Amino acid sequence: MLLGGRGAEQLVFQELSTGAHDDLQRATDLARQMVTRYGMSEALGPAAFEAAALYMPESLPKARPEYSEGTAELIDAEIHKLLAAALERVRATLSVRRPELEALAQELLRHETVDRATLTAILAAPAAPAPAAKATTDAPAEVSSAA
Repeated sequence: MLLGGRGAEQLVFQELSTGAHDDLQRATDLARQMVTRYGMSEALGPAAFEAAALYMPESLPKARPEYSEGTAELIDAEIHKLLAAALERVRATLSVRRPELEALAQELLRHETVDRATLTAILAAPAAPAPAAKATTDAPAEVSSAA
């Protein structure tokens, strides 16, 4: 969800702007917490890699991490992997739901805000039919008679 604006920007305009900065920062912070606080990295396993929070930590200089530089690099790689996978899911979803994205954008241009009922109606609109699967002529389809 946090990367939706960035994904939509890339899909629609094929470029990036600074508009999604806050969402990108929040997504990065969440991914870092998933890896360093909650042990949600297969590569690092179930371990926490951050010091306990101190009272008013923003007023103190950042302490040196209690792990090696190699572990720090692995943490960075895991954060990047999580964000890249999330952005790929966003792009895939927005590509499939492009008509709804366009309809929502038009609604926002007309009214500046969208209420729940309008959003639900836009998202519930019938999707364009999926491309038909290629028919294969290798084997005839079986017909079963259950009588």
